[in-house]
Amino acid sequence: EDCAMVISFIWKILQEKDEQWRRIAKTLALLEVILTCGSENAFQEIRRDQWRIQQWEDFRFLEEGTDVGAGIRSKASEVLQMLADEEVTSFRAWLEQRPPLLRFGAWEQKAWDFPLSRPEKQDLVILNLTSELDKAHRSLEDQELQEDYSPRDASSTSTLDTSVQ
Repeated sequence: EDCAMVISFIWKILQEKDEQWRRIAKTLALLEVILTCGSENAFQEIRRDQWRIQQWEDFRFLEEGTDVGAGIRSKASEVLQMLADEEVTSFRAWLEQRPPLLRFGAWEQKAWDFPLSRPEKQDLVILNLTSELDKAHRSLEDQELQEDYSPRDASSTSTLDTSVQ
């Protein structure tokens, strides 16, 4: 239900006038994210109404003498290319059928169950590793802050004082 509401709002924005080109560009970027990370249901719904995206492939709009439609044309082409790419769709279907692919190997390094030849697969690995690294760094920083601000034991302080004299 939420998916249908979001997609219908996207279609509503894509029907707006040319003067709203910034909203159109942002909506096309959102579509790209949904196609990459969204559900199979969202993917199929967008694919079914891809004609709404095709109209923006020929978008031309001049603002103060500059063609601002070039970004929209290229983003619309990228989104349509994602919809047409059978390898991406089969990969998405495969991903949804599989249990989580992440596992731990030696030295706590992560591994995936597919070769890293496709850029989409590499992006998934990099994204996951980056987010896990960020979590680990934040955890270490939190531990260091706790150690820095924890009250010191009185016996260790007196031992320290006597050793200095």
